[in-house]
Amino acid sequence: MSENLKKAGDKAGTGHVTPGVAGTPDKLIDELRDRVAFLERELRARPAGPGAGEETRACPSHGLGHGGQALPPGHLSPVEKYRYLDSFFDITITPLVLLDRDFNFIRVNKAYARACQKDPDEFPGHNHFEYYPSDARAIFEDVVRTRQPVQVAARPFVFPDHPGLGVTYWNWTLTPLLDERGDVEALFFSLEDVTALKRAEIELERHRDRLQAMVGEQTRDLETANELLRNEITERKRAEDGLRENERRFRAIFDQAAVGMGQVSLDGRFMRVNRKFCDNIGYTYHELMGLGPGDITHPDDIPEEQRQIDRLLAGEASTFTSEKRYVRKDGTIVWINLTVTLVYIDGKPAYFSGVTEDITGRKRAEEALRESEASLARAQAIAHLASWEVDVRTNLVLGSEELYRMFNLKPDISMDAYIAKFHPDDRATVLESINAAIYQGKRYSTDYRIVPRPGDIRHVHADGEVVYDESGLPVKFFGTVQDITERKRTEEELKVARQQAELYLDLMGHDINNMHQIALGYLELAQNLPPGPLKDEMIGKPIEVLQRSARLIKNVRKLQNFSDGVFQNQDVDVCEVLSQVRREFGAVPGKAVTLNLNGNERCRVRANELLNDVFANLVGNAIKHTGDRADIVVSLDMTEKGRYCRVSVEDDGPGIPDGLKEKIFNRMLKSTSKAKGMGLGLYLVKSLVDSYGGKVWVEDRVPGDYTKGAKFVVLLPVNDQQYPHNDFNVKH
Repeated sequence: MSENLKKAGDKAGTGHVTPGVAGTPDKLIDELRDRVAFLERELRARPAGPGAGEETRACPSHGLGHGGQALPPGHLSPVEKYRYLDSFFDITITPLVLLDRDFNFIRVNKAYARACQKDPDEFPGHNHFEYYPSDARAIFEDVVRTRQPVQVAARPFVFPDHPGLGVTYWNWTLTPLLDERGDVEALFFSLEDVTALKRAEIELERHRDRLQAMVGEQTRDLETANELLRNEITERKRAEDGLRENERRFRAIFDQAAVGMGQVSLDGRFMRVNRKFCDNIGYTYHELMGLGPGDITHPDDIPEEQRQIDRLLAGEASTFTSEKRYVRKDGTIVWINLTVTLVYIDGKPAYFSGVTEDITGRKRAEEALRESEASLARAQAIAHLASWEVDVRTNLVLGSEELYRMFNLKPDISMDAYIAKFHPDDRATVLESINAAIYQGKRYSTDYRIVPRPGDIRHVHADGEVVYDESGLPVKFFGTVQDITERKRTEEELKVARQQAELYLDLMGHDINNMHQIALGYLELAQNLPPGPLKDEMIGKPIEVLQRSARLIKNVRKLQNFSDGVFQNQDVDVCEVLSQVRREFGAVPGKAVTLNLNGNERCRVRANELLNDVFANLVGNAIKHTGDRADIVVSLDMTEKGRYCRVSVEDDGPGIPDGLKEKIFNRMLKSTSKAKGMGLGLYLVKSLVDSYGGKVWVEDRVPGDYTKGAKFVVLLPVNDQQYPHNDFNVKH
C-alpha cells in the first residue's frame, strides 16, 4: 500500500488493507480499534462546521482517502485503485459504491445494501438517480465535469422506497477515478450515516436556548447522551464482530484456495503458506517454515527471479509475473506461474505476497507440441514437402519452416511476395488456377516452377483446398507444395534415354539395314556379271555404302560418349579447328573449300575435341550434296562486340526447303519421320553446339531462294569471363 493511502486512512481514523494480502489478525483488530477510537474523538470534538447539506471541495486527487482526503498525484494508478477497492469493499462497514461516469451502479458493498435495505445484486444495471432521485445530481455532474472530488456533510435524504425512515442524514464523498488520459472513468461514492448524530445535534440546537430554563430536563439530556453512548458502544461491538468475521473468511479463503499462496519475509523466508502450495511443492507446512523460495527454486531460474525482486524493492515495479521451476522434495520438477507483490505497511516494505499456479501439464503439452512440430519439420524437409495457408481477406501467407526454406522467404509474408517467387513464365497460369479454385470451386493441383534465388529454378507440385464461411465467402486457402525438381530431372533423363533408345533402334532397323541391303544388292549384281569394268564398279559401290555405315556407327559412339560425359569442355581455338577441317577436305577433286578468317587470328570458346566433328559434318555434307563441282565457303566473324564467334558454311548446292530447315537437326522427334535416313550428322552437330552454349541453324545462301544453296551458321560464346554465356538475344 502506498504512503498516500496510509495518510488518507490516518486522517479518517481507519486502518488500511493491502489489496490481495490480509494482515495478521492482531494487526487488523488493532487498526479497527484505532478507527473506533478516532470516531469517538471526532464525535465529541466535532465543531459546528458546515451546515446540513453543505458541500466542500477536496483537493485534486489521483487516489482515494477516507472522507475525500486527497492523495499525492501519481502514487496510485487506476489499476491500484480498483485493487484497493476490491480488497476493502467487503471488509469495511462503511457504505461504498462504485459508479460509472453516467452514475450507473457497477458495484456496492454489503454495508451500502444494508443501509438501503436491498440485496447487493439488485443495484448493478440501474442508475443511482433511478433509485434515489434528488437534486444531488447536479453535484455528481459537477464532479464529472471538473474531475474534482467533493465532500458533503450531513446532507438530508428521504428514502423514496422507505419513507417510514423519515429524514436521514449522510456525510458522503464522491471521488472521480481517472484513466491514463485523465478522463473520468468511474466514481467512488463513500457514505457515513450521521442520522443519529445529526438528529442529536438538531435536538441539542433546538433545546440550547431552553437549557438554562429547563434544568429539569437535564435527566433527559443525560438519557439522550447515554443512548448515543450505547449506540457508539454497539457500533464498536459490531465492528469488532465484523473484524473477527473478516479474519475467519480470510483464513478460509487463504487455506482453501485452489492456487498456491504464500507470504515471504524481506530476508527471503516463508512466513505463511497455504495447503495448495504445500501440495504443489511436496513439503509440509512446518518444513517450509524453515526454508525460503531460493531453497526450492531451480538453480537456473534464481538469477532472473532475484532481478525481479530487486526491481520491486527499488520501486521500479509493483508486481511481477513469471514462469519458473520449483524442485519438489522428491527431486522432481514442477513448473509454476508465479505472481509476486511487495506489501507495504506504514509506507515501508513489509513482506512479499505470492500466488502460484501449477502449469506443469501445460509445459509438458507445449514441449510435446514443439517436438511434434520439429518432427513434422524434419519429415517435410526429408520429403521436400511444405504446407501453406493463405488468409483470403488479408492476403497473408503462413507456412511451415520447409515452405520458407524452399521458397527462400521469411515468415509471415504477403501473397504478393509469395507469388514473386513463381517463375515469370508460369506466374499467370498459376494465378489463374488459384483464382479458379477460390472463386469457382475448381480443384487446385498444378505443377510450376519457382525461382527461390537468382539462377536457381526448381520444379514444384502444389495441391490446395478452399475454406468458406457460413455465407459462402472464401476465408482460407490452404494446401501443400512439394519440390519435384529431382523427379522432373529423372523424368527428363528417362525421356532422353527413351528417345536415344528409339534413335538407336531406328538407326539399326532403318538406316544401317538400308545400307546393308544396298551393299548386298550391289554384290548380288556383281556376282552375276562377267569380269570387267562394270563388275568392278558394282563391287566398289558396296565399299562406299559400308564406309557410310561405318561413319554412322562412329557418330553413334561419339554421341553416346558425349551423353555419358566422356568429353570434358576446355579452351578450344575455333580458328585452329577450321584450319584443320580445311586441310582435311581441301584435296577433294572438283570441290573448292575456301576459309575466310576475316583477320581473326584466334577465337577461343569452351568446347571439346568434338568441335572438329561439328564443322567436319557441315563441310562434309556440303561436299556430298553439291554434285560433281562446288564452291564451299567457310567464314568466321566476331559479333556482338566480340562476345560471340560466328562461323558460316555455305555451298551452291540444291539447298534445303523451308519445311525441312528445322527438322534436319532433330532426328529424335517422332514427328520428323520425313528426315529419317539422313544419318546422325546434323543431330550430332546440334547436340554438340547446344552443349557448348551456342546455336546452330540453316538459312538460304541467297535469301528467299533455297535452290541457290544452303548456309549453315554456328554461333558460339567467346570464352571471356566479362561476357555471360547464357545471353542469346542475337537474332538470326
